[in-house]
Amino acid sequence: LTMNEDPDVAAEAFRIGVGRTRSGEWLVMQAGSHTTSETRLLRADDPTGAWRVFILRETDREYDVDHQGDRFVMRINDTDRNFRLATVPEDDWNPAAWRELLPHRETVMLEGLDCFRDHLVVTERDLGLPRIRIIARDGSSVHVPFTEEVCEAYLGPNAELDTTLLRYHYQSLVTPMSVFEYVDLIGPLTDPRAHGGDPRDAFHVVIPSIPGVGFSGPTTEP
Repeated sequence: LTMNEDPDVAAEAFRIGVGRTRSGEWLVMQAGSHTTSETRLLRADDPTGAWRVFILRETDREYDVDHQGDRFVMRINDTDRNFRLATVPEDDWNPAAWRELLPHRETVMLEGLDCFRDHLVVTERDLGLPRIRIIARDGSSVHVPFTEEVCEAYLGPNAELDTTLLRYHYQSLVTPMSVFEYVDLIGPLTDPRAHGGDPRDAFHVVIPSIPGVGFSGPTTEP
C-alpha cells in the first residue's frame, strides 16, 4: 500500500493521482481537494523506495511541483490566493532554500506551470485575460504575442523536454479555434554561439510586426 488517507481528516474530499515529471526523473503523487493539496515525490529509478512529502498539507494551501535539472519549480499560494512561482533545490526542500521567481500579483492569477530543459512556461490570467509567459533559466521572460486582446488561449500537448517549440490553442471572437506553434528562432539565428552553434552562421533578421504587437528598433548595421 503506497498511500492511505486518514478518514478522520475528511479524506473523502481529496483526490489522489500519480504521474511523472516531464524530465522523467521523478514520480509525483498528489492528493488534492478544491482548496488544499499535498505532493509526495519518489525518484523514478527507485520505484520501491520511500515517497517523501514535499510540503506538509495545510488547510487552504495549494501547490504544484515540476522538475528542471538540479531544481524543482513550484506554484504555490502560501502568501496569497493568486499563487507565486518559486524554485527549490533538488537536494534541499527546506523553505529557507526557496527562491522566488514570480511574486504574487493582485490582478494576475498564476494558473499553470510546465518545465522544459532550458525554460519554463507559465499560464496566467491577467485581469481575466489569458497570457502565456516563457521564462528562461536566467529569469528573463517574454509573453507569447496574441493578435487580439480578448481571446482564449491554453497550452496544447508539449511532451518533449528538450525543445524550443511551444504548441498552444487559441481562439477569439474573430479567430476560430486554431493550433499555433511558437518557436524560439531569433536567438539561435542572430547569436548561434550562445546556443552551441558556429558564430559564422549568424544572420541579420528582419521580422515584420503582427497586429497588436509593436515594431522592434531600427537596424544599426547594413
